[in-house]
Amino acid sequence: MPTAKTLGIALAVLVGLGLVVGSVTWAILATRGPAPPELKPLDWWENAVIYQIYPRSFKDSNGDGIGDLKGITSKLEHFIDAGVGAIWLSPVFVSPMVDFGY
Repeated sequence: MPTAKTLGIALAVLVGLGLVVGSVTWAILATRGPAPPELKPLDWWENAVIYQIYPRSFKDSNGDGIGDLKGITSKLEHFIDAGVGAIWLSPVFVSPMVDFGY
């Protein structure tokens, strides 16, 4: 069974080693190069919720079965309430498929 004196010496050695290792670590870290550059602030679109709408199927305002811009604008308040920052309208024109529909 270790005595109190042995335990005290062991504790003092451990604390001493911890201080030495900590001091060496701080000395190494302090001699490193400059701090990394600050991150640039994000533009609004890099942090915004962007909602894509296919106008022909979103909302029909005149009863012809095809969605239209008036139908989209009638629902703008819902997008604002949902925190949407921008709306992206999908193309509705016929594409020659050279660019896969866009």
